[in-house]
Amino acid sequence: MYGLNNTEYTKQKLQSRKQDLKTLINEVTSEIAKADSTKTTIEKIISNKEKNSSSLMLDITGINSQMISLHEKLLGYQEDLRFTDGVIVLQSFTALKTPVSFSWEVLALLGMILGLAIAYIYTLFSHVNERLRQSRIPPAKP
Repeated sequence: MYGLNNTEYTKQKLQSRKQDLKTLINEVTSEIAKADSTKTTIEKIISNKEKNSSSLMLDITGINSQMISLHEKLLGYQEDLRFTDGVIVLQSFTALKTPVSFSWEVLALLGMILGLAIAYIYTLFSHVNERLRQSRIPPAKP
């Protein structure tokens, strides 16, 4: 894993990914601040603590759900940044207790099949070779 994580391409890709995540975190944080200030302004207007001369038109029912969604995004980006790695292991490595090998019965069967195949090919070539020799020799004249 050390060799895979320390290639130049992986380092650049990892650095780029981390920079993108930091940018996203900053953007989401600023959006949370904007939504929070909007929510504070709305609360002041509703409770008549602040008299606002400008009219404000927005859907206040979605502000809380928008804040929750922004916080979820922020937490997701922060977690991605914290656990960003160059190589992702999808399945852990398991060491085998016994080495993988064929049993002697399987090896004997494979050896017998291979031996029969070689014998068949040798017999076929010798038979074809004998036929070719016979076809080249002209018949003897009486």
